[in-house]
Amino acid sequence: MVCAHAIVFALVGQAAQLTKTDTVFAFLHSFTAGLLGAGTRLGVLGHMTAQQTLAAIAPDLETVAQNAVLANLDDLWSCTPTLTLLKYLIIVFLNDCSLLKCLQSP
Repeated sequence: MVCAHAIVFALVGQAAQLTKTDTVFAFLHSFTAGLLGAGTRLGVLGHMTAQQTLAAIAPDLETVAQNAVLANLDDLWSCTPTLTLLKYLIIVFLNDCSLLKCLQSP
C-alpha cells in the first residue's frame, strides 16, 4: 500500500491557497512534531525539551522546505520501491505504451 499522506497534505495546502514552501514547511513541522511527541510519550524527552527542539530547528525546516520547492523530481528521491514501480506504471499509462518500450524511450 502506498502512503498518500504527503499527497493529501499537498492537495489540502493547495486548496487552502498556501504557497508550496509553506505547505512543505507545514508538512515538515507536522512530521517533526510527531516524532518529538513520540519521544515525549516514550519518556525520552520532556515536554519543554520537545518544544525547545522544535523551535530550534524551525529555521532548518524552513531551509529544507525552500530547497525542496526548488528541486526537481530527480533530486527528490528515497528508497521507496513501491513508489518507483508506481511511477513507471503511471508513465506506461500516460504514454499508452508497454513498460519496456516506455523505459527505452528518452
